[in-house]
Amino acid sequence: MTVDSKRILLVIVLYNRRLWDTPAYRSLIAMYNAEVYIHDNSPLPQHQASEFPVSWKYVPDTTNPGLSKAYNAAATYARQQGYPWILLMDQDTEFPAGILEEYLQTILAYPDIKLIVPVVRVSDTKFMSPVRVHCQMARLATHVPTGIIDLRAYSPINSGMAIEVKAFLSVNGYNEKVRLDFSDYQFIERFRQKYAECYVLTSVCQQEFSDIVQTSRQKIDRFILFCDSLANCDKHGMIDKMCYFIAVSKRMLSLSLRTMSLKPAAIFVRYYMKRR
Repeated sequence: MTVDSKRILLVIVLYNRRLWDTPAYRSLIAMYNAEVYIHDNSPLPQHQASEFPVSWKYVPDTTNPGLSKAYNAAATYARQQGYPWILLMDQDTEFPAGILEEYLQTILAYPDIKLIVPVVRVSDTKFMSPVRVHCQMARLATHVPTGIIDLRAYSPINSGMAIEVKAFLSVNGYNEKVRLDFSDYQFIERFRQKYAECYVLTSVCQQEFSDIVQTSRQKIDRFILFCDSLANCDKHGMIDKMCYFIAVSKRMLSLSLRTMSLKPAAIFVRYYMKRR
């Protein structure tokens, strides 16, 4: 199906997975004649640039700088190439048929809206975006709003965000020190200072978790990344600092019980308490 390929640039960040094998590619990218920016954060590049159309941009980055730097690079590229909008995609998100048309229709119908997001669910009855966030902790919801919403009340996740490039750059994009966890919350905090509203589509995406870690070692390594991201989050006042402290402490205690190990406590001190 043909869309206005210079209206919106599709952006996907890969990690240890070939593009063709991802739900995002199968459900959205492969369905449209759109142009794509691929940032490959895998330790070993999953592709060569020659595998893609010449109009696509493939950026292998074995240093794995995280999502935030990849998204900022994509926005800079979009501005240079004249794309007014970017659409961020997690590799494990499955998009419904017709969603790109709904994005484009919304862009035309609501010219003052600079951020458009889908509903994202993890099961038939549980939704993860957009949801309310209390003390820096999101709660899965059984119902989420559609249409125009207040970003001071709700926060969407990265995947599925369509963002006007000028607006993205006007808020200085993503906080590159926050590499993974809470990168979306940090972006929304910046974004809502200038743009208080976003539009939620009726389209519903399904978030898969094919990379859920299983071993204790993998869980420990993942907790290091979690602590690193939250230690680098911008914090505004004592209440904000306490909320982040509670969020990391709860994750640490839960992981300690599940792994029957004191390593999470040591990581908490080294990667969060000493660096926040």
